[in-house]
Amino acid sequence: MKKIRAIVPLLAGLCSAHMALAAPPKAQAVDKPSPEAVREVARVNDEGVSVALFELALRDQLRAGAQDSPALREGVRRELVLQTFLAQQATRQRLDKAADVQLRMEAARKSVLAGAWQQQWLQDNSVSDAEVQAEYAALVKRAGDKEYQIRQVVLRDETSARLVLDQVKAGKKLEELARSYSIDAASKAEGGLVPWVNAGALVAPLGEVVSQAKAGQMVAEPVKTAVGWHVLELVAERPFAVPSLEQIKPQLQQSLAQRKLEAAIQAAVNKAKIELR
Repeated sequence: MKKIRAIVPLLAGLCSAHMALAAPPKAQAVDKPSPEAVREVARVNDEGVSVALFELALRDQLRAGAQDSPALREGVRRELVLQTFLAQQATRQRLDKAADVQLRMEAARKSVLAGAWQQQWLQDNSVSDAEVQAEYAALVKRAGDKEYQIRQVVLRDETSARLVLDQVKAGKKLEELARSYSIDAASKAEGGLVPWVNAGALVAPLGEVVSQAKAGQMVAEPVKTAVGWHVLELVAERPFAVPSLEQIKPQLQQSLAQRKLEAAIQAAVNKAKIELR
């Protein structure tokens, strides 16, 4: 059996920090439907649109950033009415029996179940304050106390990088060389200039190299990273401080929760019997 790496795209609802960290609603007993499941916000050809379904759709809108209002609620209700009507029409035309429709319905069922499992796992494995504090301490250590502005030309190979460096030593401006030769589209458009950044945010080992360089000078040798070969100039540096823990605690919680979830999925997948054909 091939060992595969889990691809963990969180469902649209789980991409929101609020959704990812929220506790899923407790399951209702099948033989005792909730009042919301019985009450209705509309009826379409004698088929009810339940309050429970309405509230679920409304929560999705609110988590997506919509502001609660009578207009939003009416819009959600009308959308559910239209959805119910069109589903009835499709059923009357026996479209629900079509092979591709059944495949899509099965895919939707699995997607919903996958999202439910992820929500349940997040509820059962919440991020602790100790984990957040440790993550913050690691972030502070990685970031350091300075941020840097660099100019770079990124090349595909060492030979090209050394040729560019030789041109700089011969008097060519790094800005012009970046516009002509750099494979990094973002900085190329700015003549190789990279926005202010702390060492921890740079691809390794650029952070270490830049932190040891002197402002206003070229780095003596090209630097190899996963992106390519970098010919670098440290343009300037200035003090930097990571925002306080309280300021970024929600982002740290979300990041930790997602990493833990992905690790849990990977561990479960590694134990599964999977045959790729």
